[in-house]
Amino acid sequence: MFNVQLGRKVSFEVTVQGEHHRLERAWTRFFKPNLGALVAELETIVVGQLKEAHLLLRSVGTADDKWDPVSFRRSAIEPHEQDDARGGQDVLIDAARDLLEWLVQNNPERAQGVIEEWASSGVPLLKRLVVHGVAVSPYLSPEEKLDWLLAKGWLFAYDLKHEVFQVIKVAYPQAGESNRLPILQAAERYPATGEEDDHKTRAYEMYNLLCWLTRVAPDCALAARKFRVVQDRCPEFEPRSYPDLDAWTETSVSPESPVTADQLLSRAPREAAEHLLARRAGGRRGPGLNDFLPATWEAAARSFDWSWRLALEFAARGEWNPDIWEAIFGGWAQSGLNTAQWERLLKLSKNHPEVLQFTRALAELLLKAVKNWEEGLRPFLSSLEALADQLWKVAETTSEMIRASGDWLLSAFSHAGGRLAEFWVYALYRRQAGKGKERVGLPGPYKERLARIISCTSAAAVMGRVILANQLHFLFTLDRGWTRENVIPLLDWAADREHAEQAWHGYLWYGRLSEPPLPDLLPLYEQACCELQRGPDEIRRHLHEHLAAIAVYGIADPLQGGWLNKCLLALGELGRVGWAQAVWRELASMPEEGTALLWDKWMARYWVNRINGIPAPLTPEEMKVMLDWSVHLRAVFPQVVDMIVSSPAPKLERGSFYFRLVDEGLATKYPKDTARLMIHLLSEAPSPFPHCHEVQKIYQQLIQTGGLAVEERLQLREQFLRVGCWVEDG
Repeated sequence: MFNVQLGRKVSFEVTVQGEHHRLERAWTRFFKPNLGALVAELETIVVGQLKEAHLLLRSVGTADDKWDPVSFRRSAIEPHEQDDARGGQDVLIDAARDLLEWLVQNNPERAQGVIEEWASSGVPLLKRLVVHGVAVSPYLSPEEKLDWLLAKGWLFAYDLKHEVFQVIKVAYPQAGESNRLPILQAAERYPATGEEDDHKTRAYEMYNLLCWLTRVAPDCALAARKFRVVQDRCPEFEPRSYPDLDAWTETSVSPESPVTADQLLSRAPREAAEHLLARRAGGRRGPGLNDFLPATWEAAARSFDWSWRLALEFAARGEWNPDIWEAIFGGWAQSGLNTAQWERLLKLSKNHPEVLQFTRALAELLLKAVKNWEEGLRPFLSSLEALADQLWKVAETTSEMIRASGDWLLSAFSHAGGRLAEFWVYALYRRQAGKGKERVGLPGPYKERLARIISCTSAAAVMGRVILANQLHFLFTLDRGWTRENVIPLLDWAADREHAEQAWHGYLWYGRLSEPPLPDLLPLYEQACCELQRGPDEIRRHLHEHLAAIAVYGIADPLQGGWLNKCLLALGELGRVGWAQAVWRELASMPEEGTALLWDKWMARYWVNRINGIPAPLTPEEMKVMLDWSVHLRAVFPQVVDMIVSSPAPKLERGSFYFRLVDEGLATKYPKDTARLMIHLLSEAPSPFPHCHEVQKIYQQLIQTGGLAVEERLQLREQFLRVGCWVEDG
């Protein structure tokens, strides 16, 4: 939101579109329970929005890499009493937190990559989220958490204070004395600020941190002793109410909702209807209708009988206010309808065709029915399909401008046309499930329905085509001939560029890969590598993931036929780095024997080709990512090291490669190969070197094996000293 006043300084504020309570409800009730299936896609969306907000603020000079107003308004990443005045931005922050918490619990490998990526993003909120992720991480020991904090140099980072203090809270009391001591020593070295009151500021911040240490670890004699020294030196200092915050309020008052769902349900439906209709105008003297919609939605979800009588009241009065009806239908979609309730709703749509104007809300209800399937609904399936046909006719005739979208799939999910197409796909699945393993192709009525979607020009048809492309592989399993003739051509850029862009957005986001249609799709992937390299970041990332999955899991050798080389050449360096990262993620989830087969099948030849400049010279950024492959190629690690030392050594200024090398214990299994790798990498390492802590651990692992010759030890120590890392032989 931009606020401009003539002759005054312009102020800028970034806001989130949509009502906070609806966004929060959608996240907590749909997305969060399904993170296992959606985490990759949601991470891209949520983090992309947070980055975009920060970049907008930086572009107008109201933010930098240490401060922005969005982060400043949020006291804590976790729920906190100081954050009771919430808005749409808080839903995004909560979503990013939930995503990272899910990753650290369920996919530590990916979590570590995300932590490193966000930590180097330059976005204050993402850095705070990273520190929170480390605090709640179950795979990092208390000692590792404190070591990580010190290695980052964030102990006194004012923009990260609360989250840093939370890491200390969970890790310091559990850590050994040898790990507590570096924290206490660092607490006495608060960095100079260059401000006029620098001395006083430094003294209080040391006092404040020591005060926190004594609170979280009251049994720590070292912290207590140092705290007493500072107290005696500065008797005027007093503890804060919140030592972990730099700003807070002692009291806060949150506005009360004008009505609750319980209060609505306590009224007769006729009285509730009159009350809601009286609020349509709103005004200065009281809340308007919009203020009552959340409670109406919740009441409808909790009691179908009450909300059904409420709906009949509105229908009898000829009141078709879209906000009210969509709240009722939304509540029903949330709770789901049983067969008797569907029978009532179908009868209502026949007696009052006016309800068909609410195409999006009714499409959502239909979709919920076939997604959360109950066998008792099977006799009603034809009736549900007939209702969908009626809604499609309304959606088709709705005059609506088709606007270009950076994400056509999300647009389709928000449109009646997209939701109806989804309903038909799921209904097809339910019909197929009723036939067992028998495959009879697409039924005639469905060929007609889907043909309308493919051939029509309305906004509903545009959104429907995005969904059909999204479900290409499912449709291919039902009817290969029909899908080859009708759906796969949607991805052809030579046939229709606009349709192809829309279809690829749908196909790449959630399209599941399977082997049978690949011969038809590979030439279209080659087109997409040329066309989508200028597209949105998220779409390009999904393209890279598809190409990686085909290379890793496809039956055919990806180097035969030349499709992979053509794609990588078209993608450019940035795209090749993205593809290499996607391959790394696939390798992380594969068993050791699978990665060995992959190496023999094509990866070894691919690496040789890249060293020789085929299809393009191997760049340092690509090499950094391919270096990460080695950690997951345990069975062939010596051969991978041969390839690495035959390539120019990349400068690893950032990243978690050394951390993963320690974690995988490769130095213990392959001491000589690990030593060769370390000598090669450290020969080009920057000084000062940011990974001393990790390489010291690697060196200790190498020494403990007893497998290194004296000359190899000397070479390693020489490289360690060159970059400023001190190591001992035990």
